[in-house]
Amino acid sequence: MMNAWKGKDGNFLAQSFETLENNPVETPKEINDGPFAENIKKTGAKAIDGLEEISATKAEELAKKYFADYNLSDVRCTGETIAHQLECYNLELRTNDGDMFAQLTKKGGRVVMFDSYKECTQNNFSVERCIDIAEDFLKDLGIEDMKAVWTSENGTTCNLNFVYENDGVVFYPDMIKVKVCEERGIVTGIEGLAYCLNHTTRDAGEAAISKASAKEKLNSEFNVEGSRLTVIPVDGEEVLAYEFFGTYGDNDYYVYIDAKTGDEVQVLTVIGTKQGKALL
Repeated sequence: MMNAWKGKDGNFLAQSFETLENNPVETPKEINDGPFAENIKKTGAKAIDGLEEISATKAEELAKKYFADYNLSDVRCTGETIAHQLECYNLELRTNDGDMFAQLTKKGGRVVMFDSYKECTQNNFSVERCIDIAEDFLKDLGIEDMKAVWTSENGTTCNLNFVYENDGVVFYPDMIKVKVCEERGIVTGIEGLAYCLNHTTRDAGEAAISKASAKEKLNSEFNVEGSRLTVIPVDGEEVLAYEFFGTYGDNDYYVYIDAKTGDEVQVLTVIGTKQGKALL
């Protein structure tokens, strides 16, 4: 011990400190509800740029149209909200099953958020059927070309993450979260702020390296279960990257390799639930 504090060579403790100093460990970012689910890029609202501003009365009319299958008894605007470059109308929707709440953008009347409480006690609908239900709901809202990339179950509720897909590439910045009741087979909530802020019809660009070359960058002990080409947010910019999902030890990981430089740009590890899974 004295030799260690005096810095003499040949002692185990000094060597151990040197090893720690020269081998910093980068801890992967932890996720429990899918890759980049918490990403909100604070830019202009691309999805509604150029759309005409609507009145509160028009927002009420649109809400009646969007939620026509929910047996609405009353719809009324209760105020306005401004957040993340978005101006929204707050709407209260009443049904025989209880009240619902929605936010529609003042520009274009797009649904940013919808939430309701519908008691669900049974698993009458499979996850696959819930995906179909959510896709149909999004299409009714005028939201096309979305792909489910993550699913998790919370009791009798199916939680899904959808992202924009173009030419086989999925764009994580353009995400919408959808909640489906597995007893009734209806959507009980959505959160689409990231989509409203980031979505535009765009190409991902060309990859400079192949998927096989990107895979060679991975740890040899990483067991790859699936892969795809993605656009991900990195330091406020969009990066074309190969996504590899798999296991290392007892944990599930997502590893992202830059499709142009071959550099590893992000590593995510799944925590918090064994029910959540990627859809590849």
